[in-house]
Amino acid sequence: LAKGAITGERESGSIRLLLSLPPSRRDILFGKLVGRTSLMLVAALVGGVATAVVVVALLGGGLTLLVPFIGFLCLMGISFVAVGIGISAASASDRRASAYAVGLYMVLVALWSLLYGGVQAGASWLGLAEAGSQPVWLQFLDIFPPHRAAIAAFEAAANGGSVLVADPFASAWLPTLVLLGWFAVPVA
Repeated sequence: LAKGAITGERESGSIRLLLSLPPSRRDILFGKLVGRTSLMLVAALVGGVATAVVVVALLGGGLTLLVPFIGFLCLMGISFVAVGIGISAASASDRRASAYAVGLYMVLVALWSLLYGGVQAGASWLGLAEAGSQPVWLQFLDIFPPHRAAIAAFEAAANGGSVLVADPFASAWLPTLVLLGWFAVPVA
């Protein structure tokens, strides 16, 4: 959805025309971010409403868990869109943007459990983490990818709904900050 936002304009040559107009580079970047984020949010909300209809009408369930689920799904989606926009703005061509986007996605989503398990085993082997307990840096590493942060935030909201608890890893605020970081840093 987002990896070709700027590179597509660059390869077609329309970026030269766009940059000759009054909007600055920052305006173009934020315009692409708002447009692509809006598109993703509409799709996520339509899917969420359809899910809500099925859950309520066919399964007889309530909406208490569905609202935070849709909220964190949307927050995760805008985080991934921001990463794609950042990749597109930093890449010289659409091929490079595609390669970076696929590579980052593979590392953060497909391979993260394997990488995290390796770091966890290495930390235990080196004596940096005791068996059965995890240091703070390892807990943070667990919620670092956007999808894991969204899952952690949803689980915290579903298991009591308290935002301000003593343990930041058992609350929804730390994973939400991680998601907001994934939104802000790539665009910056």
